[in-house]
Amino acid sequence: MDVRISRRTLRRVTRGLGVMGAVLAVTAGLYAIGLRLTPRTERGRPILYSPAVRAAMAYQSRVMGWLADLRQIDQVLDQLVTNSTTDLYTQSARADEALGQVLQIAQAVAVQIAPTSLAEVQRQMTAISLAYHQAAQQAAAFVAAPTPERLNAATADLQQARDLARTLENSRWFQAAQGATWANQ
Repeated sequence: MDVRISRRTLRRVTRGLGVMGAVLAVTAGLYAIGLRLTPRTERGRPILYSPAVRAAMAYQSRVMGWLADLRQIDQVLDQLVTNSTTDLYTQSARADEALGQVLQIAQAVAVQIAPTSLAEVQRQMTAISLAYHQAAQQAAAFVAAPTPERLNAATADLQQARDLARTLENSRWFQAAQGATWANQ
């Protein structure tokens, strides 16, 4: 029994197998890249990266950035209120800069649309940014006219802003966001 296969048919079969091998190799490579870059939970399970999850994670990172910026501004405001040994011009410039930074953060918080699941975090972040704005205004007023009443008002507003920020930082949401581990970082 002789089996005859034409060269033309043999070339077609060989090309088909080659193309199939290339597709399988590309698919395996993309799968390996996906395994490496997929974000993971604390238990190592992949996070389903739907648009809603992506939006929530992006908002989480923005909130963390805003809180980090507000911590730095908090230190500046604390120095303005507690340390009056530097000259008035330097203190006034630092108070103006802090007020401008807080205003930028407050505007960013107000403009940024949070996912529906994080509406409470957005409300808290709005309250925090407004409290720091009020504290920065009181610190600037204290620098302009250092009276005991203005010192008390600036200190009280700064403490209220700190308390609001601490409440958000101690929340379950923030702790979970801090503890997230990523495979690609």
